[in-house]
Amino acid sequence: MLKLLNGLDKRTVEFIRLKLQDSNLEIISIADNFTRGIVEFFGLRRSVRDLLLGVDPWTGHIWPSKHYKELFFDPGHSPGDVKFLWEFMKHNFLPALGKAYRFTGDASYAKSGVEFIKEWLKSVEDERGASWAGHPHICQRITNWLFFFELIEGSEAVGISEKQEIDSYLNKQWRLLEKEYERPANNHRLISICFVIMGRLYNNSASDLEFWLGELKSTTETLFLPDGGFSEQSTSYHRFSLESLLLASQGLKNAGYEIPSWLQDAVERSLVYFDAVLEPSGQPPVFGDNSDEIFIVREWPEKFWDMEYLFAFGRSLGFNVRKPWITPPSLFWIIGLGKVEPGGKPEQPLQAAFPDSGHFVLRDGEGSYVFFRAGSFGLHIPGETWWAHSHSDQLGLVAYLEGIEILTDPGTYRYNENDFERMIMKDESFHSTVMIKGVKQAKYSSSFIYKDALDAKGTLEDRVISGVLETEDFRIQREVQLEDRKLVITDRILARPGSEAEWYFALSPNLSPVELEPGKVVLQEIGSLKKVTLSISEEVSLEVLPGYVSYLYNRALPSQRLHFGLKVDGVKVVKFVFAVS
Repeated sequence: MLKLLNGLDKRTVEFIRLKLQDSNLEIISIADNFTRGIVEFFGLRRSVRDLLLGVDPWTGHIWPSKHYKELFFDPGHSPGDVKFLWEFMKHNFLPALGKAYRFTGDASYAKSGVEFIKEWLKSVEDERGASWAGHPHICQRITNWLFFFELIEGSEAVGISEKQEIDSYLNKQWRLLEKEYERPANNHRLISICFVIMGRLYNNSASDLEFWLGELKSTTETLFLPDGGFSEQSTSYHRFSLESLLLASQGLKNAGYEIPSWLQDAVERSLVYFDAVLEPSGQPPVFGDNSDEIFIVREWPEKFWDMEYLFAFGRSLGFNVRKPWITPPSLFWIIGLGKVEPGGKPEQPLQAAFPDSGHFVLRDGEGSYVFFRAGSFGLHIPGETWWAHSHSDQLGLVAYLEGIEILTDPGTYRYNENDFERMIMKDESFHSTVMIKGVKQAKYSSSFIYKDALDAKGTLEDRVISGVLETEDFRIQREVQLEDRKLVITDRILARPGSEAEWYFALSPNLSPVELEPGKVVLQEIGSLKKVTLSISEEVSLEVLPGYVSYLYNRALPSQRLHFGLKVDGVKVVKFVFAVS
């Protein structure tokens, strides 16, 4: 029997109710809003009734009630960005209803969730509507259903008929995942297999469990790189793929099965990787596509990008990972109390190299930090001509100096192909990299797909990161180091006569240029007197450009970018030095 929540004993629930008031208030607020017919996501507040009718939350147009394979999801034909409707169809609000029931004993919360599910089932019969497309979203919905029904177990809201109806549709979703899991080894395949396994556990039908574990093993070995990184070159996709492995591990363990050693190893390697790359802020660098996907439902005031829950979850399963310095409240429902002891603030390594991923990290122990990317452009399936979910950020970096965020990754705003911001925020010009004017690191094909991508090569030796990007027409070598409380970037460019090199630096939204002089730019932290001086060794053209930084889907902060240009006739060496002044 599948069981995912180990924290439903009276002691754990009472601890959460009494000790975690801020989080609990938010849970009750979500539940109360839902009972009033309102849900919130991506910064939007919308009517449950409208969403059930297929009204697009962004455009207001109605998605037709057709079989999902007859629907068009490209912007030229569809009523809007389908991800907005998918977000509602994940049913992320259901666990809040279950938790509110546990806190208060008020059966109306449980009944409200059950009645909603029954109404939703009527609207999507025969695989009609957009909610049946997009396997990660189906799996997230399954997770939320499982969490919800474990939370309300024993309530009068679920009778025999309701249980039969719900089981029927759970199995229908699992069968769809099983039927369509045969696809390239990407995150969709991995997550689908994880949830097929959980479906087998739910139904106590493990006759072919070894087959599905074998399929998961081969897919995991493709996606989770030997150094702990993720082949799709996306922090977001790495995280929710890792979550699906953790949930599958929890299901196997609670059902009495041994967690395979290869599965444990993949999780452990990933958590070693995440520990090493965490920024001084405590969050990872948010490179590549970010869809705000998450399986383990989190509540305010937990930070969306706080990664400590992954360490706590892994450790609760007996995996060899470091102690979390804090266990987020939402995880107590899954692991229970007393399973994981806090370990205090972790000490990240002063340098780390992940050559399979093409990621390199430097620290100085004084709040300075560099994350650098130089490796495979992204997931590339043998025989295919495309790369998915990565951005054009080769030789790009994220950097802090003395605790001040200097350079950032712009993240992802929205997935809609028609949005200019979608295309431009994936571009080299929105990342802190160097390029030859007129040359792209990859050819933009669609919202998710690149073609003709360039791979880079990176190394880390003697606390100097080096990355090389080259074609028949040029060679760019970038060296990055933290030296005497300074960030030093040295670019050696070999190009055909008449070529022009271009540099872009994506500034933190908390940093603004206040002085522009030949060979020097002074940046000031917004809201403080702290300044950072950028010195340039060559006489370059300079302009300040507008930018955006998006850490969460559909939400963007204004920022600024620095753009430099220089003619290159043969060989040119240019040094950029950032220093806190």
